[in-house]
Amino acid sequence: MFFHMSYRRAAAVALVLAGARLAVAGDGWPLVDQARRRNGSTWTTRRSSVTLQSFDGQEGRTRAATIVEKTSPTGPHSTLIEFTGPEDIRGTRLLHVSPRGVPDQYWIWQPQTRRARHLGGNAGGSSHRDEIMTGNDMSYRDLELVVRIQQWDSSSATATLEGDEPCADTECSRVALVPNRPNEFPCKRYRLWYSHGDLQLRRVDLYDLDDQVVKRITCSDYFPTGAVQTPRTCVIEHVPSKVRSVITVREVAYDEPVDDDVFSVARLSDGR
Repeated sequence: MFFHMSYRRAAAVALVLAGARLAVAGDGWPLVDQARRRNGSTWTTRRSSVTLQSFDGQEGRTRAATIVEKTSPTGPHSTLIEFTGPEDIRGTRLLHVSPRGVPDQYWIWQPQTRRARHLGGNAGGSSHRDEIMTGNDMSYRDLELVVRIQQWDSSSATATLEGDEPCADTECSRVALVPNRPNEFPCKRYRLWYSHGDLQLRRVDLYDLDDQVVKRITCSDYFPTGAVQTPRTCVIEHVPSKVRSVITVREVAYDEPVDDDVFSVARLSDGR
């Protein structure tokens, strides 16, 4: 009788533990959706002024820029960056258009040449493109990508809730996202860490085609602008080389009217 009861008790404990594991590893979309609603990640336009710092070992450089973005869950994400300092890059403008299903496109306008130059799509010019952006292999495009993947739904990717673990100074829930159309996005998969309670996105890991972490983005010091929570600081690290960039938001506004032609090559050239 004792053996029979002990066996039944052990079996019950095993079922409880199995249930706990099932509760941890499951569909991640409810958590992602809840985080979107809570933190206002459904914005369509954003205007910001930022500081971009790049570090390669002990060497660093700081640039200032104003940025205008327009995004759509089913359409393109367009970004216009104008550098406001230092003097050697002041007035340089970079246009990035990221449509759905086709390569990204980049153009640059520089005061020295007074003309817009096409930098190509994903397949070419990436090192020159990123050098213009932040002085190393980082770019603001990584933060644009974070915006894009948070717009996904079950038709775009699978989301798996992998469990809880410490991140930064708090506890986070970790979600893995694997795109359904891998050729459309530069990484094989993404892991997102959402802090408990406020559901703020604290960390994103980007995995290359060999399933190795190639970039890590950590965001902190969130502040409210209306219904939207914005991280004051995001650190982007190229994991293999330890090269990193720090992007700090000085001012930001959301959902103000922005005409589509702001992101045209003609407007890039005339600067209006």
